[in-house]
Amino acid sequence: MRQISSLIDLGYQKTVIELSELEDRFWDLRSAQFEVAENQDSAPSTLSELARDKDKNLRRRVAKNKSTPIPVLEELFCDQDDGVASLALRNPSVPRETRLDFLNHENTHVRLRATLVVLEHFEMPDQILKTLALDSESSIRQAVAKRSKTPVTILSVLAQQPESSVRQAVASNPHTPAEILSILAQQPESSVRQAVASNPHTPAEILSILAQQPESSVRQAVAGNPKTSVETISVLIGDNHLEVLETLLESNSKLSPDQRKDLLTKIASIRKEGRDFRVLNQNVHERRWQQFR
Repeated sequence: MRQISSLIDLGYQKTVIELSELEDRFWDLRSAQFEVAENQDSAPSTLSELARDKDKNLRRRVAKNKSTPIPVLEELFCDQDDGVASLALRNPSVPRETRLDFLNHENTHVRLRATLVVLEHFEMPDQILKTLALDSESSIRQAVAKRSKTPVTILSVLAQQPESSVRQAVASNPHTPAEILSILAQQPESSVRQAVASNPHTPAEILSILAQQPESSVRQAVAGNPKTSVETISVLIGDNHLEVLETLLESNSKLSPDQRKDLLTKIASIRKEGRDFRVLNQNVHERRWQQFR
């Protein structure tokens, strides 16, 4: 029995050694392939073959290579891995027209990825932005609304879109003018108003109105906004929602020493007694908001 056990142990050890050697050879081969994929002197046919490998890390290296043939890069635009597609779209060898053609791709996901890359890394003619702002896919319009360089005329159109996600993106854009923010601050969706309240360029007058809205998430955003006025801070100190008070204490440098002391006392009291003012506070703010509207 001991001899059989010893033979089994020897067989197991041999298998482990062989597997280890195979793994080492695999990684040696993979490392060599990585070098070829990154080498700008590699043959186009070789790069084309490597672009079809199952390893996304290998395909990413091919996508970055300036010597990768354009037809191969176009295939990688549609790669299942977002990283591969993004690198291929950003490859400096890709002609501008080829990249822009993919903004009209029939596949929504491919079109969205191309839009995100082009909006972030390349200059865009206003005419193309206008076309994208009318795209049937809301996520593409949302991407245009988030872009810092999107013209105000286009932001104005996007601010009137039916999807709240698009209007929310406009409300978050630091370059959205006060006139548009004022309109968005009156939207029925709290997510849109919260985005306005979080925008660091929202005027203090708008923030003072948002500080009285029923949703605590909106008031909390006002509490953390550096543009919030001293007068509005005084109003928020009277809030009974713990998250609003904590945000005000942590984020606002305009608090006087006495206000900071009062806030600490109030927060400690709420935590100690375990009181939940949310229902009561929500009703009070709802009444105020109804009067304002």
